[in-house]
Amino acid sequence: MACPPQQCPEEDQEVRVRIAKADETQLLICLKHRLWGRSRNKFRDWRPGDYLAILTDAGYCALVQISDEPFVSEDLIFEKAFFPYRIPLLFVHLVKPENAHLLAQQIRAALVPTWGTRTGFPILLQLLLPGAAGRRVVDTIRSRPNSLTDIESRIGDVVPPER
Repeated sequence: MACPPQQCPEEDQEVRVRIAKADETQLLICLKHRLWGRSRNKFRDWRPGDYLAILTDAGYCALVQISDEPFVSEDLIFEKAFFPYRIPLLFVHLVKPENAHLLAQQIRAALVPTWGTRTGFPILLQLLLPGAAGRRVVDTIRSRPNSLTDIESRIGDVVPPER
């Protein structure tokens, strides 16, 4: 599926990518509210247009773009913790578990040339990937079927209204 030009980087364009982990519920809350949250302000060097790949243990994988500047909010929307530091997101691609066979391993493999086999730390800290690794992560996710429209249409069925 082709993506709109503002969401598809050109081959020679710098791609700024981070990777994060979330559980399935948190990912769906992020989709519903179009936000990523953190407990501490770690968004200083995040820019609109940067990508964030979100992996879940359930097998979902999302590719999102930062769509605006970070902000602070006291609203309780996340289920497991209070994350007052937030950044707006534009969801670009969402892979369902049945289409994600070995996807997490392929993404981690893209990190090995830079960080060796200890890829957990860069994911935990959501560190910026070097250009070539970032490009591989984006391309790997985009190579799978995009279920974003389907999941968005059912978001009310899986995320409680108060969240």
